[in-house]
Amino acid sequence: MKKLLFWIGLPLAVIAVAFAVINTADDHIETELVRFGYLEDVLQTRGIVIRDEKVFYADSAGVFESVHSEGDRISRWQMIGTIYKGDIDAAIFDEINAINKDINALEKRGAGIKSTFDDVYKIDSQISARVYDIISYASDKNARYILNAVGEMNELMDARLISQGKKTSDTSELDRLYARKDEIEAPLVKTDLYASVPGSLSYVIDGFEDKVTPSSVESITPSDVDALLGAPLAPGGRVEAGRGVAKIIDNFIWYYVFNTTERELDTTKSGDRIYLSFSDNADDLLPVNVYYISPPQAGQVSVCVSSTRYAEPVLSNRKLNIAVVKRRYEGYKIPKISIRQKDGMMGVYVVTSGVAAFKTIDILYSDQDFAILSPESEANQLSLYDEIVVNAENTIEGKLLR
Repeated sequence: MKKLLFWIGLPLAVIAVAFAVINTADDHIETELVRFGYLEDVLQTRGIVIRDEKVFYADSAGVFESVHSEGDRISRWQMIGTIYKGDIDAAIFDEINAINKDINALEKRGAGIKSTFDDVYKIDSQISARVYDIISYASDKNARYILNAVGEMNELMDARLISQGKKTSDTSELDRLYARKDEIEAPLVKTDLYASVPGSLSYVIDGFEDKVTPSSVESITPSDVDALLGAPLAPGGRVEAGRGVAKIIDNFIWYYVFNTTERELDTTKSGDRIYLSFSDNADDLLPVNVYYISPPQAGQVSVCVSSTRYAEPVLSNRKLNIAVVKRRYEGYKIPKISIRQKDGMMGVYVVTSGVAAFKTIDILYSDQDFAILSPESEANQLSLYDEIVVNAENTIEGKLLR
């Protein structure tokens, strides 16, 4: 009878132990592996671009026609546009505009070929290589590769003619376009404009060219910046006498000015390296140096930063939405919700052999969602790829988790 009770009671005891283990373990824990990452201390603001700009003005009323693309690099005394005085037929103006675009494209193509293939012997060897490629692709019946190779060989043939001072199909087309343009312009009264300085060409005249200059950045105040941001930009339209039609921008150094509060400025000071971004691309960061910080005015300061690096979105814009990255913190990146306090120490619970173990951490920086930890700090006990408990509000040291 006792043996029978024993064998009946044994399974019940095993079941009871199993239930105890199940109740002790947390079946709903959320974990995450420790990995390297970064967080940025970012300020979102509006700012103004300041640069050296040489403006070219219309000498009479009429219609201005550009001969280059926005942002083209222009050398000194290169033609930048034409002012056709008085009224001009829309169809004639449209044809001139189309011719100028074709001329600009062909001249850029020719300049690119000449700079890429400047050695006639190299050109000949590459032509031979393309001929061999075409024969090889033909035997494989690869039409797409044949077309690509033929296109490359045609460019090489043009390069060879250019290197010998001979005309190509492009130069012949350029001659035709220039002849047609001269024919159209013959009865028109016009003034050609030429660049007196080299730099980047822009046809966007906003009226700020004389309002903010590099020489004035060290006297700018928060109220000045607010006034400039609120001022309207000059509208486009028909050219009047004395109105700006184009400008050459000196690419050597550009300035960006924005307002912020003393609190948001934090410890940033003149001479610091920070970063700007004009897009949502996190990798599209422009390194800048803090050039000047104005005296405070009603709790605000104006910050002027400078850069010698070209930024595409800036060329044709005066006012910009700017993300100012004051600092970038790198280290172990973990969810902020996982951080707990134990015996006055900050740390996280880590799954070790199925059991919760508390490890101390050293927080470099945190935002609302994540924290960056210092891997090198003596206070940090966490290791890369440790499995931390994210929802650790009910976790204690030694608790069975799995």
